[in-house]
Amino acid sequence: MTKFHLTDQECIRRIADEFGDWHRPSWYIQQVKRKYARTVSNSSVVKSIGPRADRVTYKNTKKLRGFASDFLKACNQDYNFALHILKRVRGEAK
Repeated sequence: MTKFHLTDQECIRRIADEFGDWHRPSWYIQQVKRKYARTVSNSSVVKSIGPRADRVTYKNTKKLRGFASDFLKACNQDYNFALHILKRVRGEAK
């Protein structure tokens, strides 16, 4: 199928498969417009890949575990040091 024969939802799903599905709906709208020269709605994004809260919380745990593992490796597996850095980023520690 060429990019002109895809439905709006197929375009959104392809963008999500390529770049990940944790972005905000506005980001997908911009990407679909840039790549496929189509205007899609916020509703189309939610219908095709689900609400962002669900996508971030449940579907990306494998990817997020990978990021966390890389972060711990960068901290030499020191959990307390990694926690300290996260708290500083969040603004809880000084």
